[in-house]
Amino acid sequence: MSISTSSNKTLSSVEPLSPEQPLRLIDAALWVTAACRGPHQEIFFPPIVTETRRAKRRREARAKEICGTCPIMAECLRIALQRNEQHGIWGGQTEKERRQVLLLASA
Repeated sequence: MSISTSSNKTLSSVEPLSPEQPLRLIDAALWVTAACRGPHQEIFFPPIVTETRRAKRRREARAKEICGTCPIMAECLRIALQRNEQHGIWGGQTEKERRQVLLLASA
């Protein structure tokens, strides 16, 4: 099954990882090229203190902008979907957007 993401990239499938299958997020050499690395990493996850809706939208929009420049964005999203990642921006998608993708994939 193919899944189209909000960035119009297509993932070949979203298969859950088996317990025996080790999870290597991404080969270390490739992970070094991730756009989310660096001093702005905190914008990819909610802060410890409560943020306003407006602040959340701004933070998420900025994180998605950064994801949009990332050479490993599709792989990052694939892994977040496989892991059912519950927090943060992964592969240019929020938790809610990833849940929607998973619901569509299971339909």
